[in-house]
Amino acid sequence: MTSNRSKRRELLGTFIYTLLFVFSETTALQADHNKMLQQEFRAGISRRVACDSQGYCYLLLPTGRSTDNKGFTLKVSREPHPLEISQFSSALPFPMLQESDAEEIFSAGLSIDSEDFLHLIWTTDDGQTAYSVIESNQLRIDKDNAKWLHPVNKQHGALIISPSQSWAGDICRSPSGDIWLTWTTTVDNSQEMAVYLGSLINGKWQSFALDRQKKLYPPSMAISHDGVFFNLACGDTNGITHMLHGRFSELSTTREWDLQQSHSGNRPALVELNGDYLAVHESGDSLKYTLLDPEANRQQSHPLTDLDSRMVWDTMHSPQIVIDQYGVPWMFFINSTRQHIFYSRWLGTRWSPILNGLWLTQNTARFESNQLDIDWLGVESGLGSDNSKIGITIGNRHHSLKTRFDLLSVPALKSNVGNKILFFDLKEIQHIDGITLRVNTARKVADPVMTGGKPGDFDSQGVSKVAVHKQNGVYRAWYTGMHREPGSEWPKSGPIPYVRVGYAESPDGIHFKKKPLGLSPFGSNNNTNIVAGLPATPIFRPIVPSGMHIDATDPDPNRRYKLLTWTGGRPARTSENSAMDDEQTWTLWTSADGLSWKEASKGGIRFPGGMPASFSPQSMFQDQNELDPAKKYKAYGFIGLNNDRRGAGYGYSHDSIEWTADPRNPIFGAAARATPVVRGGKVQQIHDASVFKYHQYYLALYQYQRGGDDMAVELAMSRDGENFIYVQPGSEVIRRGDAGEWDCDMIGPSVPLIDEDEIKVYYSGYRFSETDLIEGEHACGLATLRLDGFTHVRLEDGRSEGIVTTIPIDRADAADLFVNAFCTEESRIEVELVDPKTGKPVPHFTRMDCTMIKSDSLAHRVAWGERNLADIPGDSFQIRFYLTGGESSPELYSFEFK
Repeated sequence: MTSNRSKRRELLGTFIYTLLFVFSETTALQADHNKMLQQEFRAGISRRVACDSQGYCYLLLPTGRSTDNKGFTLKVSREPHPLEISQFSSALPFPMLQESDAEEIFSAGLSIDSEDFLHLIWTTDDGQTAYSVIESNQLRIDKDNAKWLHPVNKQHGALIISPSQSWAGDICRSPSGDIWLTWTTTVDNSQEMAVYLGSLINGKWQSFALDRQKKLYPPSMAISHDGVFFNLACGDTNGITHMLHGRFSELSTTREWDLQQSHSGNRPALVELNGDYLAVHESGDSLKYTLLDPEANRQQSHPLTDLDSRMVWDTMHSPQIVIDQYGVPWMFFINSTRQHIFYSRWLGTRWSPILNGLWLTQNTARFESNQLDIDWLGVESGLGSDNSKIGITIGNRHHSLKTRFDLLSVPALKSNVGNKILFFDLKEIQHIDGITLRVNTARKVADPVMTGGKPGDFDSQGVSKVAVHKQNGVYRAWYTGMHREPGSEWPKSGPIPYVRVGYAESPDGIHFKKKPLGLSPFGSNNNTNIVAGLPATPIFRPIVPSGMHIDATDPDPNRRYKLLTWTGGRPARTSENSAMDDEQTWTLWTSADGLSWKEASKGGIRFPGGMPASFSPQSMFQDQNELDPAKKYKAYGFIGLNNDRRGAGYGYSHDSIEWTADPRNPIFGAAARATPVVRGGKVQQIHDASVFKYHQYYLALYQYQRGGDDMAVELAMSRDGENFIYVQPGSEVIRRGDAGEWDCDMIGPSVPLIDEDEIKVYYSGYRFSETDLIEGEHACGLATLRLDGFTHVRLEDGRSEGIVTTIPIDRADAADLFVNAFCTEESRIEVELVDPKTGKPVPHFTRMDCTMIKSDSLAHRVAWGERNLADIPGDSFQIRFYLTGGESSPELYSFEFK
């Protein structure tokens, strides 16, 4: 009975699936792709980046059509391990089908074999598909005499693998170093397309006709990690993907090959996952993913980009997947709406949060939008001196022939003493199951810790932009105080309000008292708490003490305290760069005690990417980990590209006096963050930004501006200080107060104070509803997080247990592992160590051997009986955390080696 019931269910399921499939095909037929989109999909081969065994990189760049470049340009890096596009050569010779040939190239892809031969497959505009090879060192050493060779006879020329009506599909390198090609050819001038696979086998060219279907696009290809299997996936003009899987050894047999309709979607990117295949494909304007079982016909697609609320109405395309050195797939795609690329990592059960990536900068006169459309993307793994980086190249070929090449570092872990790992982008994680990432909201002290003074005081209209440092047990605060002349209705009439820097102290970090200094009088008061030497500035160009830096390494004690201010106009002096780039004045102020300041130098900040309306620094520090001496000092803050467009700016300096603005500014802006996306106007912008170092991470507390007086503080992070990603956009680190409260409308960030066992975030709170003044009412508040408490991982809703597994960790000098975690009596965390080679627990370091973590501590010592990390066999290990919930979920904030 049970067996018959199961059979009926299976037949019913098959019938329903067939109806749905027929319906989807019928619907798709009615929406057959237009000719332009068909051309785009037929030119879908995306192998643009390759690297030889010596570290030289080769780029195949699509370009505008002309006699000189024929639609593509080939370049090679001048030195091994390039970092940017300026390190690549001019155009290299491209193969021709005939000496007098002037054909234009429709599509092309390249790869490098185990003997450093560069392989190129390309299709001409008239439908000929050809294949040629060249010794890579010839292109580098003697490009004028370099000759592309027929892959079989090694004579000058090319192999025509399809003479007409064909399209290159893919070019892949197998684990053995052999190169395999795929392409399609029209059958008898009909709508049927034949799918081919070919390679040089024992020096002989062999091609294999696999199957034919109607209206197919050229296939994508993936080769298994052992080189035994191949998998092809073809989209068609009706939006259906067809899949074919087999052994290479079966190609020369009598097996009949059959492309099976697999799932909806087009232009799939493929990668093998333990015998199955992961596909990411275009589905309308969004991306979906499918786990392909080679033994099953029906495949279920799952939403990918639609899970990110920012991207529901965006247009995404051109997905590509590469595998890093840990076997983790990274997926990259173009978001045309936001003019960025984005990426995500496959973590075994689901994708990581989608992270914003590279963009093309092209500033216009008014900086309405300094981002250029991206219409092609190339990605390759295994680059860099340690073969651990992902090389990315992006470009625009239709409006501006602009290309960018960059490297994305894949994090590595070592059990060095003092190495602490937090959870921001999950790049130290290889696998998760039942786990989610959360940004923590800081706990606010109800009342302001500092408010404006009485009428007539310099800070009578409010205080903001506070910096707090703890020295000898005393909390020292520097803040901006604002004064408005009685009766002034600026900006309607009356004098401009001015701001000055005041000083206060507290014994506990909560109750601050303004300390009279007697250094700077105001009105009739000769004993104010105004610091000496710093200027009073207008409200529209306020001095920002929240970015004050105490530079303990400066050999001159009179320069230990540093503060930058921005002034409109050009610097008073002439620099060697002034003739080349626009400049503005940044003044460095220094002090021995933070109370008496001197103008150290009116330096300049030059703008190689074009000068914006303003760049007001809001945080500055000396970066002890920076290897480039020109970037020893870093500054971040508000950048006004014009009066209506804002973002986060970045500048760097070797001496804290002469600065250079990153030409890509804003380094993070509304285009990648806003919902809905807005690239101009005063709403949906990035306003103030305070950046600071926290262990090896660069963290940013930034204002997300929804409207003129509606701003919240959110979190961004970077691993290099230049490329920032948004951490769970929409999650407020400091939540605004309820309606009517003193901080109900807007929150302003500052650099946090790391104070023993907690993080103190002193912030500016604003209320506009109780006043008609343009600046509103403002005061300074305090919000706290536990140490390492910016984010945590926890169980997904509805899950009672979850697992987090790190990437492999190289053994170093640490003997103990400590965990910052919160558990109740009903919840727990257990830890085991895993052998990366086998995937099995290390004996005596299993979950069962571990003493459960069942309390709240910043530093739980992980114990496996009497054993510690020094007892681990082998040279590497992984950490697997088991989170088990009770009435609430355990919370894991960080782990550290000691």
